Amino acid sequence: MYLFLLCALCLLSVVLIFSSLSPRRQHVCPLCGGSRLTLEEKALDVVIERGMNDGHEVVFQRASEQAPDTIPGDVIVALRTQPHARFTRHGADLHMTQRIPLRDALLGHASSFAHMDGHRVTVSTSEAVTQPDAVKVLKGEGMPHHESASDKGDLHVKFTVDFPKSLTAKQQEAIRQLFPEDK
Repeated sequence: MYLFLLCALCLLSVVLIFSSLSPRRQHVCPLCGGSRLTLEEKALDVVIERGMNDGHEVVFQRASEQAPDTIPGDVIVALRTQPHARFTRHGADLHMTQRIPLRDALLGHASSFAHMDGHRVTVSTSEAVTQPDAVKVLKGEGMPHHESASDKGDLHVKFTVDFPKSLTAKQQEAIRQLFPEDK
């Protein structure tokens, strides 16, 4: 004769066997093995909000392994950002380097590129001569602030000026005429 009862430890069903030929025997619960624990997979959904910084921690309180007579710990997910090909991030500000030829540094230029979200950003230097390593700040073109995604940081564009490797005699003479020596 078979009788189905609940395991007193994990409250999952087990089989108790009674027989007229042998004394009463209790089998160990096949699910918990007498430990009162069963393995269970649990999916945690991590919401990455706009503007979260590298190292930001998302905490799931009391979601770690559980054991009888203990309070489960927290699961902490720390964000790690991958490097971007064009931008580096400092808080909500983005930094990038843009190479321009000497002609554009002297005469000004305008160029555009696709930002991370796909919108076009135009960088122009037509108002003055661009010095090597000069930085132009574009307000509101950085990363959104966490907790206030409508506010954005700034984009800092550092210019690297490419000088020609050599000049012909004719080019050198033209430069001497444009920029006479100060006396």
